[in-house]
Amino acid sequence: MLRIAVTGSSGFVGKAIIRQLVDDPEVDKILALDLAPCEDHPKVTWLNTDVRDPVLAEQFMSFGVNAVIHLAFIIEPKGKPDLMYDVNVNGTANVLRAAAASHADRFMMMSSLAIYGVWPDNPTLLTEDLVPRPNPDDAYGQQKLQAEFMCHAFAEEHPEVAMSIMRPCGIMGPKLGANYLLMMLKAPFLPLPQKARGRAQFIHVDDVARLASMLIKQRARGIFNAAERSTLPWRAIYELLGRPIVTMPRWLLSKLIGFLHRLRILPVIPSQMLMVSYPAVLSTERTAERVGFEAHYPIHTTLEQTVESLKQFIPIKRGWRRRKSD
Repeated sequence: MLRIAVTGSSGFVGKAIIRQLVDDPEVDKILALDLAPCEDHPKVTWLNTDVRDPVLAEQFMSFGVNAVIHLAFIIEPKGKPDLMYDVNVNGTANVLRAAAASHADRFMMMSSLAIYGVWPDNPTLLTEDLVPRPNPDDAYGQQKLQAEFMCHAFAEEHPEVAMSIMRPCGIMGPKLGANYLLMMLKAPFLPLPQKARGRAQFIHVDDVARLASMLIKQRARGIFNAAERSTLPWRAIYELLGRPIVTMPRWLLSKLIGFLHRLRILPVIPSQMLMVSYPAVLSTERTAERVGFEAHYPIHTTLEQTVESLKQFIPIKRGWRRRKSD
């Protein structure tokens, strides 16, 4: 029977994974680790533990943890870059030490599409064997890469541990809180570079939770992309959000965005134009072949549920028409 420790258990993805695990007869107990409490369930024990806390190893051993799902990661520095690095990199190292102390035999780390970076010369599909090259100004992507390297080193040192790394695209779904779609909704206009080649690719949070469970239960090893196959042009997403669209050359748009961002008029930052400008679409072939995973939720359903969640924050255009995805 599995006794699974889940870090970041009270976040958007963490809650979905907990819901997935509590209904699984192969899961005996769940150790939920987060600074905020998670939903109560007989299988779940919540501990208010920071992933950097040295007591983590003792907690893993006392609970009898034999599997770990590591989600805890700060996405944005918000004026505290040192804290972000400490939690993301040193926190991951501490979780790995705790896994070793409890003799866990399987470990899954949540990574990101950001590992690949968004570049003009990206291939049509990003496969797991590509050399990672996160954008230099993307601290989140850079630190995810560091965490991945640490997991690879851990797997070499502990060959008995089945180490898997999931690289999802944008994770959406119901009960989604603040994210970049909400940020776009609050903008007075949405910038779209001329000749933009970016494609929007999303995956439903429940599909992510299901894949996490599959990777742990199958003792999968290696890196696995997580995405729904179809994509949409960003203009279609902008039209769904119902904000005015401003189109101009990318270099000029970046200067305008930077100026308006400094004045706190526009919440979008210049680097976010990369994902709209250039392709960054995940291949799902390896995950389908090796794990037997296919996303259940089509992109339109995922977006509809996400939009419903965002209505609590700001009014959203209704009656949007579906556009055929690729």
